[in-house]
Amino acid sequence: GGMLRDLFSGLGHRVEIADLSTARSAEQLAPHADVVVISVPIAVTEQVIRQVGPHLREDALLMDVTSLKAAPLAAMLESTRASVIGTHPMFGPGASTLLGQRVVLCRGRGDTWYQWLADSLRARGLSLTEAEPEDHDRGMALVQVLTHFQTQVFGLALARTGIPLEGSLRFTSPAYLLELYIAAR
Repeated sequence: GGMLRDLFSGLGHRVEIADLSTARSAEQLAPHADVVVISVPIAVTEQVIRQVGPHLREDALLMDVTSLKAAPLAAMLESTRASVIGTHPMFGPGASTLLGQRVVLCRGRGDTWYQWLADSLRARGLSLTEAEPEDHDRGMALVQVLTHFQTQVFGLALARTGIPLEGSLRFTSPAYLLELYIAAR
């Protein structure tokens, strides 16, 4: 969410944030917004979509930044008559630059808004991949699960050896050091 806030602000758009601690709620801001981005924990994404979606104008855009796409996209299409796009930035908030970073886009409804979003993201150097929501979710099951599993196994193996981490650094290779940085994250 923060990346899109900065990106849209940097392109000259006024950005307003609504969360649990702001004076105005998302439901209050939505009727006045051209674009509403749902960026909340995945466990409440569909609930928030269903709360906010009915408040959007038909000529607006509703989008999300969730790591799953099929269910949130279906919830957006059901809850609003506005344009709908599912997005998944494939990088975290710690990315030092947007240049070359990948964002997956899943079409929902509204070609004009889709083109606007794609052009806006490309203007900041992002690499776009268009996918069907089900294909995205199958891909994420592989990419994210394997990556997290590998990191967990690496970290558990290090912990169970009983060898102080500092001692292993005497024998480090570039590949080991890279895996160590990832596990430490």
